[in-house]
Amino acid sequence: MIRAHGALFVLLVACAVTPRSSAVAQPDPASRGGTPHFHPDGEPPEVDPDGAPLELAGFRFGWRERRARRACERAGHTYARDGESARCGGVLRELGFPAEVTLRFCGGRVCAVRAVLDSKGVRDKVRFREWGAGYRVIVAALIQALGDELSTRMNAPNECWSALRQHSDARCFSRDARAYHYWEVGGFELSVRLSRSARRHHDAPDLVVDFRSPERLEQLSRTSD
Repeated sequence: MIRAHGALFVLLVACAVTPRSSAVAQPDPASRGGTPHFHPDGEPPEVDPDGAPLELAGFRFGWRERRARRACERAGHTYARDGESARCGGVLRELGFPAEVTLRFCGGRVCAVRAVLDSKGVRDKVRFREWGAGYRVIVAALIQALGDELSTRMNAPNECWSALRQHSDARCFSRDARAYHYWEVGGFELSVRLSRSARRHHDAPDLVVDFRSPERLEQLSRTSD
């Protein structure tokens, strides 16, 4: 297991500049935190007083469930409620990769958002380049918006990083390689994971982005006591 911080990933991104990676937004240098946008048509990052993220994939923390549903359906996506969670078949704002979104509600309001790369319609299911490109874009954007991660766990041979750096080739991560990045800001926990999928009969890796609010973290703490 290798522990690394922003320097390793900055090297990874700097050695593999592609048109897609140039889409990473430039946050206000006077502030850290806010809402990372990964495409040039996104608005500048929004920053609350604590520098915490205000949304992920266009779903804002604090929205009531009916508003989240309306926004999802107006964007042309399917929406399904399941207890205190709901799934939207797409994003409201581009992340840098096609994604399905899972929302969690605390007291009827959005308190956690998860975006998972949606493999439907993805072209490259041999080298999984969409996963590699999406990973590079989103981690670079979060580092720019939030600063270096609180922790990073990398478990991959050098040849895996070389393939990812040079060709966005993520096939190693469909097997045993794993990358995990974690931030804490304004009471929120944010993470990005590229790793083997836990889903049965799913050959592609998982690219998962999680934003969890203080309300969700408090809820999880109570249930684990």
